[in-house]
Amino acid sequence: MANAGILYEQHLFNYLNGGGYIPSGTTVAGAKDSIPDITIQNKATPPVQAGVEVKLDPKAAFGSAVFQFDYSQIALGARGNPWVIPQEPSGTAKWYMSQDARTTLLPQVQKLWWTDNIITGQHYVPHGVKAVSPTAKDAWLKASPVGNHYKTITYPNNYNEDAQNLKGFKVVSEGKETLWEEDLGDEWTEVKTTSGKTGFRVPASAQVIRNYYISKSSWYIQIGSDSSGNNGLYHMGDKDPLDLGRYGCPLFNPSTVEYRVRVAEKSGSYSIQYALYIGGLSTSPLSLPINQGTGNNYSGLVPNSVRPQPSFGSTAISFLD
Repeated sequence: MANAGILYEQHLFNYLNGGGYIPSGTTVAGAKDSIPDITIQNKATPPVQAGVEVKLDPKAAFGSAVFQFDYSQIALGARGNPWVIPQEPSGTAKWYMSQDARTTLLPQVQKLWWTDNIITGQHYVPHGVKAVSPTAKDAWLKASPVGNHYKTITYPNNYNEDAQNLKGFKVVSEGKETLWEEDLGDEWTEVKTTSGKTGFRVPASAQVIRNYYISKSSWYIQIGSDSSGNNGLYHMGDKDPLDLGRYGCPLFNPSTVEYRVRVAEKSGSYSIQYALYIGGLSTSPLSLPINQGTGNNYSGLVPNSVRPQPSFGSTAISFLD
């Protein structure tokens, strides 16, 4: 069920709308990533409104983007920096993530997939990355002895070739040693392998995620359930427009945040991306209606089956009254 997360948003919107907790004229964001997933309001006069990010479960990606490749850098060899994180418009949600990833994640990618990645005497040039400049790519294809190979190779051969030559790209067993460390800015950073076609991972900060969603006016985040149970509603810091802190609404502050370089396959093609993931998020005492199941097991909402909330009622949304 590829759209389970969007279904959860829509079901949540419908339920809250029926109780008067959705401002008139608003809809779910769906695939749009520049606005809050939903906007809710309380029962004050006049009502106070606030944007909410919605995640089906804590295993979802908290922002993702694709890499690009600068073919003009190939001729520089080990001095080149061909792997590129595209510049996003200043102040937008993805700008915060890309700015941080450019200083923490990108140097690791350059080293692992370019500087130290020599295949048959040459730095390896990937197939599945969008060119920064199509003109520069065409020039390289015409000048390179392997240009015809890159022009004619198709899926899945291009995928398999990248999988063979980009460490961490293909399926690896958990714990298999493809680890390396680099001294970056006087701070040691460890890159860990991860199972599946998810490349490798690099530590990040929870503040990057909070900035990412605050920038599109999502002051809260609702996270559904996983195998450990429901997570609930959190605030993103800076502002608490609905004053949910008085009910114990906690700051979104997972103990683990990391970038994962991953490969996304779809309909005979693939792209190389990076995304933010979390772990170790404590349970919130507040929740909007939660999702029943995760991913392919998603089957709708559980509106009233929430943790006891004796100080402000037993339903999931009475704290908005």
